[in-house]
Amino acid sequence: MTDLDAKANLHRYLREAREALLGKLDGLSEYVVRRAEEPVT
Repeated sequence: MTDLDAKANLHRYLREAREALLGKLDGLSEYVVRRAEEPVT
């Protein structure tokens, strides 16, 4: 694998992860998206 292949793979992975996250946030209010919650332990 060349450096260009690795870079392209990383960009594709990050783009897909961003699209997945935006899909999960779609339709939520700005308040809900930005509010902080306590982590579950």
